Amino acid sequence: MRYDEEGREVVGERGELVVTRPMPSMPVGFWGDDDGRRYREAYFERFPGVWCQGDWIRFSPAGTCVVSGRGTGTPRPA
Repeated sequence: MRYDEEGREVVGERGELVVTRPMPSMPVGFWGDDDGRRYREAYFERFPGVWCQGDWIRFSPAGTCVVSGRGTGTPRPA
């Protein structure tokens, strides 16, 4: 999926790549982040309960997509 700045799903325009259901390639945590705080801040803070990849993506109405790189506001693990 992709979300605009307000967290609404968008088609045909650039948005944030987000994951609304678990997928195998999602990291499960960061080394040394025993309470999971840094992990949650990095991936779930922007859109609560939704994993935000931090990359820009555009899906066409036909279902094709183009990933255009890192978003400028992407949180990065410390």
